[in-house]
Amino acid sequence: MLSQKATLKTIVANSTDGASESTFSTFKASAAVGEVIAVESDGTAIASGSNKIMIVAKNDSGKIVISEPIKVSDIKHVSAKAYVAPTEQIDYVGFNGTTGSIEVINSNLYQVNIEMANYGSTGSELRYHKQGHFNSAASATELSIAEGLRDSLIRNFSREPEKRIKFEMVCNNAGLALGTGVDNVVFTNGSKIISATDIDNATTNAALAVGDLLRVGTAVTDPVYRITAIDSVANTATLDQAFQGDTTTIADTALERIAAASLAAADYGIKLTGQPKLFKLGKIRYEKMVFVTQLVDCGDTIVTKSQAAKLGIGEGKAVAEEEWFTIGNYG
Repeated sequence: MLSQKATLKTIVANSTDGASESTFSTFKASAAVGEVIAVESDGTAIASGSNKIMIVAKNDSGKIVISEPIKVSDIKHVSAKAYVAPTEQIDYVGFNGTTGSIEVINSNLYQVNIEMANYGSTGSELRYHKQGHFNSAASATELSIAEGLRDSLIRNFSREPEKRIKFEMVCNNAGLALGTGVDNVVFTNGSKIISATDIDNATTNAALAVGDLLRVGTAVTDPVYRITAIDSVANTATLDQAFQGDTTTIADTALERIAAASLAAADYGIKLTGQPKLFKLGKIRYEKMVFVTQLVDCGDTIVTKSQAAKLGIGEGKAVAEEEWFTIGNYG
Protein backbone atom coordinates (compact mmCIF):
# COMPACT_ATOMS: atom_id res chain seq x y z
CA MET A 1 0.00 0.00 0.00
CA LEU A 2 1.24 3.43 -0.90
CA SER A 3 0.37 6.54 1.04
CA GLN A 4 0.93 10.20 0.41
CA LYS A 5 0.97 13.02 2.89
CA ALA A 6 0.23 16.57 1.82
CA THR A 7 0.70 19.44 4.22
CA LEU A 8 -1.25 22.68 3.85
CA LYS A 9 -0.71 25.91 5.72
CA THR A 10 -2.06 29.41 5.34
CA ILE A 11 0.22 32.37 6.06
CA VAL A 12 -1.36 35.82 6.10
CA ALA A 13 0.74 38.90 5.37
CA ASN A 14 0.39 42.28 3.71
CA SER A 15 2.02 43.41 0.47
CA THR A 16 5.16 44.67 2.24
CA ASP A 17 8.20 42.43 1.96
CA GLY A 18 11.01 42.43 4.51
CA ALA A 19 13.05 45.24 3.02
CA SER A 20 15.91 45.07 5.52
CA GLU A 21 15.78 41.45 6.68
CA SER A 22 17.16 38.52 4.73
CA THR A 23 17.67 35.88 7.43
CA PHE A 24 15.35 34.34 9.97
CA SER A 25 17.26 35.83 12.90
CA THR A 26 17.18 39.41 11.57
CA PHE A 27 13.52 39.05 10.56
CA LYS A 28 12.59 37.79 14.02
CA ALA A 29 14.37 40.71 15.64
CA SER A 30 13.14 43.62 13.52
CA ALA A 31 10.33 42.69 11.12
CA ALA A 32 7.17 44.79 11.19
CA VAL A 33 3.72 43.28 11.50
CA GLY A 34 2.56 41.95 8.14
CA GLU A 35 6.01 41.57 6.58
CA VAL A 36 6.90 38.35 4.80
CA ILE A 37 10.19 36.94 3.42
CA ALA A 38 11.59 33.67 2.06
CA VAL A 39 14.71 32.13 3.65
CA GLU A 40 16.73 28.96 3.27
CA SER A 41 15.40 25.99 5.25
CA ASP A 42 18.15 26.59 7.81
CA GLY A 43 17.12 30.24 8.25
CA THR A 44 19.97 31.77 6.27
CA ALA A 45 19.53 34.16 3.35
CA ILE A 46 18.20 32.78 0.06
CA ALA A 47 21.04 31.78 -2.25
CA SER A 48 21.26 30.80 -5.90
CA GLY A 49 20.59 27.10 -6.36
CA SER A 50 18.51 26.71 -3.18
CA ASN A 51 17.08 23.25 -2.57
CA LYS A 52 14.60 24.03 0.20
CA ILE A 53 13.10 27.32 1.37
CA MET A 54 10.68 28.51 4.06
CA ILE A 55 8.19 31.36 4.06
CA VAL A 56 8.34 33.49 7.21
CA ALA A 57 5.83 36.18 8.24
CA LYS A 58 4.89 38.25 11.29
CA ASN A 59 1.15 38.17 11.97
CA ASP A 60 -1.05 40.88 13.52
CA SER A 61 -0.34 39.49 16.99
CA GLY A 62 3.39 40.00 16.48
CA LYS A 63 4.07 36.25 16.31
CA ILE A 64 6.40 34.69 13.75
CA VAL A 65 4.70 32.20 11.44
CA ILE A 66 6.84 29.73 9.49
CA SER A 67 5.91 27.39 6.67
CA GLU A 68 7.13 23.82 6.33
CA PRO A 69 10.35 23.48 4.28
CA ILE A 70 9.41 23.62 0.60
CA LYS A 71 11.45 21.80 -2.04
CA VAL A 72 12.24 24.29 -4.78
CA SER A 73 11.98 21.54 -7.39
CA ASP A 74 8.38 20.89 -6.26
CA ILE A 75 7.28 24.48 -6.94
CA LYS A 76 5.34 24.41 -10.19
CA HIS A 77 3.66 27.80 -10.13
CA VAL A 78 3.66 30.97 -8.02
CA SER A 79 1.16 33.80 -8.39
CA ALA A 80 0.37 36.93 -6.44
CA LYS A 81 -2.93 38.77 -6.34
CA ALA A 82 -3.60 42.20 -4.93
CA TYR A 83 -6.40 42.73 -2.44
CA VAL A 84 -9.80 43.31 -4.01
CA ALA A 85 -12.65 44.46 -1.78
CA PRO A 86 -15.84 42.39 -1.81
CA THR A 87 -19.00 43.92 -3.25
CA GLU A 88 -22.71 43.42 -2.71
CA GLN A 89 -25.17 43.10 -5.58
CA ILE A 90 -27.06 46.28 -6.49
CA ASP A 91 -30.07 46.36 -8.82
CA TYR A 92 -32.34 49.28 -9.69
CA VAL A 93 -35.99 49.26 -10.70
CA GLY A 94 -36.75 52.42 -12.71
CA PHE A 95 -34.31 55.31 -12.23
CA ASN A 96 -30.80 53.88 -11.89
CA GLY A 97 -28.71 56.92 -11.03
CA THR A 98 -28.34 57.99 -14.66
CA THR A 99 -31.49 57.23 -16.64
CA GLY A 100 -34.81 55.43 -16.34
CA SER A 101 -38.10 55.86 -14.54
CA ILE A 102 -41.11 53.90 -13.33
CA GLU A 103 -43.86 54.03 -15.92
CA VAL A 104 -47.07 55.46 -14.46
CA ILE A 105 -50.11 53.26 -15.18
CA ASN A 106 -53.38 54.12 -13.48
CA SER A 107 -55.31 51.41 -11.59
CA ASN A 108 -52.57 48.86 -12.22
CA LEU A 109 -51.15 46.05 -10.08
CA TYR A 110 -47.36 46.39 -10.17
CA GLN A 111 -45.32 43.34 -9.18
CA VAL A 112 -41.62 42.86 -8.44
CA ASN A 113 -40.36 39.27 -8.22
CA ILE A 114 -37.13 38.48 -6.36
CA GLU A 115 -35.51 35.10 -7.02
CA MET A 116 -32.70 34.29 -4.59
CA ALA A 117 -29.90 31.79 -5.06
CA ASN A 118 -28.56 29.54 -2.28
CA TYR A 119 -30.74 28.94 0.80
CA GLY A 120 -30.77 25.20 0.14
CA SER A 121 -31.79 25.41 -3.53
CA THR A 122 -30.33 22.70 -5.75
CA GLY A 123 -31.57 24.15 -9.03
CA SER A 124 -33.24 27.16 -10.60
CA GLU A 125 -36.72 25.65 -10.12
CA LEU A 126 -36.14 25.34 -6.39
CA ARG A 127 -34.84 28.86 -5.76
CA TYR A 128 -36.44 30.95 -3.06
CA HIS A 129 -38.94 33.52 -4.36
CA LYS A 130 -40.48 36.62 -2.78
CA GLN A 131 -42.54 39.47 -4.20
CA GLY A 132 -43.58 43.07 -3.78
CA HIS A 133 -46.91 44.48 -5.04
CA PHE A 134 -48.57 47.84 -5.40
CA ASN A 135 -52.02 48.66 -6.79
CA SER A 136 -51.83 52.17 -8.25
CA ALA A 137 -54.65 54.71 -7.88
CA ALA A 138 -56.91 55.96 -10.64
CA SER A 139 -54.73 59.08 -10.80
CA ALA A 140 -51.34 57.60 -9.95
CA THR A 141 -47.99 59.35 -9.59
CA GLU A 142 -44.51 57.94 -10.05
CA LEU A 143 -43.66 58.86 -6.46
CA SER A 144 -46.64 56.96 -5.02
CA ILE A 145 -45.79 53.86 -7.09
CA ALA A 146 -42.12 53.92 -6.04
CA GLU A 147 -43.05 54.36 -2.37
CA GLY A 148 -45.71 51.64 -2.60
CA LEU A 149 -43.41 49.04 -4.15
CA ARG A 150 -40.57 49.91 -1.76
CA ASP A 151 -42.87 49.59 1.27
CA SER A 152 -44.34 46.29 0.06
CA LEU A 153 -40.88 44.77 -0.46
CA ILE A 154 -39.70 45.97 2.97
CA ARG A 155 -42.77 44.47 4.66
CA ASN A 156 -42.45 41.17 2.82
CA PHE A 157 -38.74 40.75 3.56
CA SER A 158 -39.18 41.81 7.20
CA ARG A 159 -40.51 38.30 7.82
CA GLU A 160 -37.15 36.74 6.99
CA PRO A 161 -34.86 35.46 9.77
CA GLU A 162 -32.01 37.63 8.49
CA LYS A 163 -31.86 40.81 6.42
CA ARG A 164 -31.23 39.69 2.85
CA ILE A 165 -31.87 42.73 0.66
CA LYS A 166 -32.13 46.42 1.51
CA PHE A 167 -34.84 48.35 -0.38
CA GLU A 168 -34.54 52.13 -0.76
CA MET A 169 -36.08 54.79 -3.00
CA VAL A 170 -33.92 57.07 -5.17
CA CYS A 171 -34.77 60.24 -7.10
CA ASN A 172 -33.15 61.99 -10.08
CA ASN A 173 -33.67 65.52 -8.74
CA ALA A 174 -30.27 67.07 -7.98
CA GLY A 175 -31.42 68.29 -4.56
CA LEU A 176 -30.77 71.43 -2.50
CA ALA A 177 -28.61 72.21 0.52
CA LEU A 178 -30.12 72.17 4.01
CA GLY A 179 -30.12 75.11 6.38
CA THR A 180 -26.60 75.55 7.70
CA GLY A 181 -27.81 75.41 11.30
CA VAL A 182 -29.46 71.99 11.06
CA ASP A 183 -26.07 70.55 12.05
CA ASN A 184 -25.83 66.83 12.82
CA VAL A 185 -28.82 64.65 11.99
CA VAL A 186 -29.27 61.32 13.78
CA PHE A 187 -30.76 58.39 11.85
CA THR A 188 -31.71 55.18 13.65
CA ASN A 189 -32.12 51.90 11.82
CA GLY A 190 -35.75 50.78 11.90
CA SER A 191 -37.08 54.14 13.14
CA LYS A 192 -39.06 56.82 11.29
CA ILE A 193 -37.93 59.52 13.73
CA ILE A 194 -34.79 61.56 13.01
CA SER A 195 -33.39 64.33 15.20
CA ALA A 196 -31.11 67.33 14.68
CA THR A 197 -29.75 70.40 16.44
CA ASP A 198 -32.32 72.59 14.64
CA ILE A 199 -34.43 70.43 12.32
CA ASP A 200 -36.15 73.30 10.48
CA ASN A 201 -33.28 75.76 10.41
CA ALA A 202 -33.47 78.21 7.49
CA THR A 203 -30.07 79.87 7.76
CA THR A 204 -28.67 80.50 4.24
CA ASN A 205 -30.98 77.85 2.69
CA ALA A 206 -34.71 77.12 2.87
CA ALA A 207 -35.88 74.98 5.79
CA LEU A 208 -36.98 71.36 5.59
CA ALA A 209 -40.76 71.19 5.35
CA VAL A 210 -43.47 68.55 5.46
CA GLY A 211 -43.82 67.03 1.98
CA ASP A 212 -40.14 67.48 1.07
CA LEU A 213 -37.85 64.54 0.34
CA LEU A 214 -34.73 64.22 2.47
CA ARG A 215 -31.78 62.62 0.70
CA VAL A 216 -29.42 60.71 2.97
CA GLY A 217 -26.32 61.69 1.04
CA THR A 218 -25.54 64.00 -1.86
CA ALA A 219 -25.61 61.59 -4.84
CA VAL A 220 -28.72 60.72 -6.84
CA THR A 221 -28.08 57.05 -5.95
CA ASP A 222 -28.44 57.85 -2.24
CA PRO A 223 -31.81 57.02 -0.63
CA VAL A 224 -34.61 59.56 -0.20
CA TYR A 225 -37.40 59.66 2.40
CA ARG A 226 -40.47 61.88 2.46
CA ILE A 227 -40.93 64.16 5.49
CA THR A 228 -44.41 63.58 6.95
CA ALA A 229 -44.12 65.65 10.15
CA ILE A 230 -41.79 68.13 11.85
CA ASP A 231 -41.61 68.93 15.56
CA SER A 232 -39.69 72.21 15.83
CA VAL A 233 -39.74 72.07 19.64
CA ALA A 234 -38.29 68.57 19.97
CA ASN A 235 -36.21 69.15 16.80
CA THR A 236 -37.36 65.89 15.24
CA ALA A 237 -38.89 64.92 11.93
CA THR A 238 -40.88 61.86 10.88
CA LEU A 239 -40.05 59.93 7.71
CA ASP A 240 -42.62 58.13 5.57
CA GLN A 241 -40.70 54.84 6.01
CA ALA A 242 -38.41 53.55 8.74
CA PHE A 243 -34.75 54.29 8.02
CA GLN A 244 -33.23 51.25 6.29
CA GLY A 245 -29.54 52.05 6.73
CA ASP A 246 -27.28 51.51 9.71
CA THR A 247 -27.74 53.83 12.67
CA THR A 248 -25.59 56.89 12.00
CA THR A 249 -25.11 60.61 12.54
CA ILE A 250 -24.66 62.74 9.41
CA ALA A 251 -23.70 66.42 9.09
CA ASP A 252 -26.20 68.71 7.34
CA THR A 253 -23.65 69.36 4.56
CA ALA A 254 -23.80 65.65 3.65
CA LEU A 255 -27.61 65.71 3.24
CA GLU A 256 -29.96 67.28 0.69
CA ARG A 257 -33.63 68.16 0.42
CA ILE A 258 -35.89 67.97 -2.61
CA ALA A 259 -38.67 70.53 -2.36
CA ALA A 260 -42.24 69.24 -2.42
CA ALA A 261 -42.98 71.46 -5.42
CA SER A 262 -40.37 69.54 -7.47
CA LEU A 263 -41.59 66.01 -6.75
CA ALA A 264 -44.14 65.71 -9.56
CA ALA A 265 -41.52 66.41 -12.24
CA ALA A 266 -38.93 63.98 -10.86
CA ASP A 267 -38.20 60.35 -11.78
CA TYR A 268 -37.87 57.64 -9.17
CA GLY A 269 -36.39 54.21 -8.72
CA ILE A 270 -36.03 51.45 -6.15
CA LYS A 271 -32.49 50.50 -5.17
CA LEU A 272 -32.02 46.85 -4.15
CA THR A 273 -28.77 46.15 -2.28
CA GLY A 274 -27.73 42.66 -1.17
CA GLN A 275 -26.87 42.41 2.52
CA PRO A 276 -24.00 40.49 4.15
CA LYS A 277 -25.04 36.89 4.71
CA LEU A 278 -24.72 35.04 8.00
CA PHE A 279 -21.22 33.58 8.37
CA LYS A 280 -20.02 31.14 10.99
CA LEU A 281 -16.53 29.75 10.60
CA GLY A 282 -16.59 26.01 10.01
CA LYS A 283 -20.38 25.87 9.90
CA ILE A 284 -21.80 28.45 7.49
CA ARG A 285 -19.62 29.25 4.50
CA TYR A 286 -18.70 32.73 3.31
CA GLU A 287 -21.09 33.70 0.49
CA LYS A 288 -22.68 36.76 -1.05
CA MET A 289 -26.37 37.46 -1.53
CA VAL A 290 -27.21 36.76 -5.20
CA PHE A 291 -30.67 37.47 -6.60
CA VAL A 292 -32.61 38.07 -9.80
CA THR A 293 -35.06 40.98 -10.06
CA GLN A 294 -38.00 40.58 -12.44
CA LEU A 295 -40.95 42.87 -13.18
CA VAL A 296 -44.55 41.89 -13.96
CA ASP A 297 -47.10 44.40 -15.34
CA CYS A 298 -44.78 47.36 -14.82
CA GLY A 299 -45.05 48.75 -18.35
CA ASP A 300 -41.76 49.99 -19.81
CA THR A 301 -40.04 50.12 -16.42
CA ILE A 302 -36.65 48.40 -16.60
CA VAL A 303 -34.31 46.62 -14.19
CA THR A 304 -30.67 47.73 -14.17
CA LYS A 305 -28.03 45.33 -12.84
CA SER A 306 -25.68 47.99 -11.51
CA GLN A 307 -23.19 45.93 -9.48
CA ALA A 308 -22.50 42.21 -9.20
CA ALA A 309 -21.88 40.42 -5.91
CA LYS A 310 -18.22 39.44 -5.58
CA LEU A 311 -16.37 37.66 -2.78
CA GLY A 312 -13.25 39.77 -3.28
CA ILE A 313 -9.63 38.69 -2.88
CA GLY A 314 -8.02 38.55 0.55
CA GLU A 315 -11.26 39.38 2.39
CA GLY A 316 -11.09 38.45 6.08
CA LYS A 317 -13.84 35.83 6.08
CA ALA A 318 -12.36 34.03 3.07
CA VAL A 319 -8.91 34.06 4.69
CA ALA A 320 -10.40 32.70 7.93
CA GLU A 321 -11.92 29.80 5.97
CA GLU A 322 -8.52 29.04 4.40
CA GLU A 323 -6.88 29.06 7.82
CA TRP A 324 -9.61 26.86 9.29
CA PHE A 325 -9.28 24.35 6.45
CA THR A 326 -5.50 24.13 6.63
CA ILE A 327 -5.49 23.82 10.42
CA GLY A 328 -7.88 20.88 10.00
CA ASN A 329 -5.44 19.39 7.50
CA TYR A 330 -2.86 19.25 10.28
CA GLY A 331 -5.31 17.19 12.33
